[in-house]
Amino acid sequence: MYVQSLKNLHKTCFGDGDAYTDFFFSERYPSAKSYVTELDGRPVSVVYARFFELNILGRKLEVPFFTGIATDPAYRGRHLAKELIAKACDDLAAEGYPFVLLHPFNHDFYRKMGFGTANRMSRFSPAPYVSPAQGERSARPITADDAEAAYKLYSEYCASVPAARIRSPEEFSKAFGQLLSDGGSGYLILHNGIPKAYYLIEEDEVTEAVAATPDAFDGVAECFNAKLALHDSNGDAYSMAKVLDLRNLFLLLPLRGVTVNARFGYGGKTYEINIDKGDLVSLEEVAGDGYEVGASELIEIALGGGIRLRENPLSEVFPEYNLVMFEKY
Repeated sequence: MYVQSLKNLHKTCFGDGDAYTDFFFSERYPSAKSYVTELDGRPVSVVYARFFELNILGRKLEVPFFTGIATDPAYRGRHLAKELIAKACDDLAAEGYPFVLLHPFNHDFYRKMGFGTANRMSRFSPAPYVSPAQGERSARPITADDAEAAYKLYSEYCASVPAARIRSPEEFSKAFGQLLSDGGSGYLILHNGIPKAYYLIEEDEVTEAVAATPDAFDGVAECFNAKLALHDSNGDAYSMAKVLDLRNLFLLLPLRGVTVNARFGYGGKTYEINIDKGDLVSLEEVAGDGYEVGASELIEIALGGGIRLRENPLSEVFPEYNLVMFEKY
């Protein structure tokens, strides 16, 4: 009965039908921690924390991911979701998780809560159609029967990048099928009849694009007469994250093999960090001032920015890799 109340809240807040709601509560809810506010004898606000396995430069790391964040419209304006997110962050920090991820419904809302960019998806367009001598390329609407071919491409793509979300074939297939049955669509790109890339569309927006080779999308523009418009790299971020445990961020994420002694300010405190040949020696709160590192800047450096922000004393610590994570469904 309680789960049915949570289902009703989900449908009220997101407008999802029975099919996706049942999918969410059969595939997502059982493995998640639930943070719920009850008023008037029923749940009116909720945050779910799922746990993902990320492969980062060969190191596997379990991280929480907030999903299904919802507040009944009749109870909004009371900061219920904000309070639940803060409680969830406190609990997960106490358990030692270095950071939490989410896909934001409102970027400004989460920025004010200390979340920053975790990874960006770039806007790109396929090159003009190639000549037959360069190989025949085509694009066709993707179907549920393409799940196996799509997963093969997904696996090849994730193996080629330094940091990616790990999904099992079963998880991928269920989410893939649910997306298509719930009104999503996409295209499979073929080179001489062999699948080389795919992209998925939700609500007229490309939300997942995977290519086995860098040029896999080239030469297919005329096949679907459209640009592949993903999130602009200078605009909204596709994923956001918040640091939960600063020490564990340095202990659990791969570091460069550098020796560093530096001071930096973060969250209203000043820290001195000592790293010896890529190993964290100490991270201590100290008096005085240091280079101020904002939440977004720290996340961008730690989860992919690397040496791009050279004036930051932490820039040389983290490798550049950019996190790849698709998890709308």
